[in-house]
Amino acid sequence: MVKEKVMSELKQRIAEAGLDDFISVNEDVNKMGTFMVYRDHQSKVEMFAVDDGEPLFPFDAIANILYDDRIESMHYCTEETAFRILFELYNDYLFIYEIGDQGDAWLLRNDRNEWFTDGKKGTDELKSYNDKFQKRIFIKNLIWSIIPDINRFDDDFVASENLKTIEETIWSYIYETPQDTEMLLFFAHHVLSCKMYDDDNKITIDVPKILQYIQDKDLKDAFMMYIRREWLDENGEIYIPDDFLEEVALAMKYLK
Repeated sequence: MVKEKVMSELKQRIAEAGLDDFISVNEDVNKMGTFMVYRDHQSKVEMFAVDDGEPLFPFDAIANILYDDRIESMHYCTEETAFRILFELYNDYLFIYEIGDQGDAWLLRNDRNEWFTDGKKGTDELKSYNDKFQKRIFIKNLIWSIIPDINRFDDDFVASENLKTIEETIWSYIYETPQDTEMLLFFAHHVLSCKMYDDDNKITIDVPKILQYIQDKDLKDAFMMYIRREWLDENGEIYIPDDFLEEVALAMKYLK
C-alpha cells in the first residue's frame, strides 16, 4: 500500500474509535507520532514506524489493514486493549499492534505460522523479513531496468551489455525463492506487455523460458488471472481491452 493510503486508513479507524486525542498519526517524515513515517539518511526508504521512532517495515510491504475491536479477542499482549490494528504483510506475514493499559506492544506471525513478541527474537525476525523484502524490491527494480519504457521504444534504445547478467540474477532469485510466485508472474507479464510493442525485436529476454517455467509450476491459471488483474482500472474494468486480449493471446502462444 502507498503511504498516504495507510495513514488515511489509520486516521479513519482512530476517529471511529473516538481516540483522536489519544492516538496521533503524523505523515511528516521523521516527525514523532503514535504512527509515523521514518526515513534514515542512507537507504532513504520510508518505513512505517511507531511512537518511539521504531521503524517497522516499508509501506510497500503492507498488503491490507484490519481493525479489531471485538471484546473476545482483546488479550493478545495487554490486559485491557484500547486499540488494536492488524497489518497483513506481503508473503503471509501478520503484524499486530496494540495500545492498552500496559502501554503498547506488538506481535509478529511469520509465513511458517510462528509467533514473536516485540523482544529481541521478534526484532530479529522483523529485520530478517525487511531484509528479504528489500531484496525483493531490488529484483523488481532490475526487471524494470532491463525492459525499456513502454512508450514504444525510441530509436536510441540499446539493450544493456549487462543484460544477460541481470537476467541471470533475476532467475537466481526466482529459483531461490519459489514461494514468491508473484515475482515470476510480474516478470512474465512485464516482459509480455512490452514484447507486444517490440516490432524491432529489441527485447532479448528469453520469453519461452519464462512461460515454460510457469507451465512447469502449474501456474498457468494464476498467470491468466494476474494478467487480467494488471489490466483493471480502479473501477474493475479492463482499461485497454485490445491490448489485454493481445497479451493473453501472446501468453497462450507460449503456454502449451
